[in-house]
Amino acid sequence: MFEKPQCRGKLKAVFIVTVIFFAIGMIQIYRPALYRHLDKLKLIPTQERFTELYFNDYPILQKEEIVKGKAISFSFAIHNVEGMDRAYAYRVYAKFENGVIRELEHGTHFIKDNQAQNFPVSFALPFATQKVTVVVELPGEQQVIHFSIPTNT
Repeated sequence: MFEKPQCRGKLKAVFIVTVIFFAIGMIQIYRPALYRHLDKLKLIPTQERFTELYFNDYPILQKEEIVKGKAISFSFAIHNVEGMDRAYAYRVYAKFENGVIRELEHGTHFIKDNQAQNFPVSFALPFATQKVTVVVELPGEQQVIHFSIPTNT
């Protein structure tokens, strides 16, 4: 008439295991819907999307000096972390102290997602009387980097 205590313990264990398997099954069935709901609530972390624009060997650029006719060389990189392949328009120009701007290079380059591309630039100035700021611009990304070069006088 009365159940033995051992049977109750076994039934309880079977019941707990059954509930756990049922819960896991329900989570697996409703997982996509649950995930979408959590995503709408911004509770699912997502990859940050951005574009990096930087000079290679920046410390060397700080030591450059303008010498008439001497080539000034540097390179910059564009790193695409936007989550998709993209085309980047870029513009490189020299801006003199008196406000004059001389375009050095421009173009558009296709960069695959999570790839970086280096762009070497070399130019010489016919005169060396003013400080020059060299500017690299990604107009579509509204990003600008620059460095200044003092004159040798």
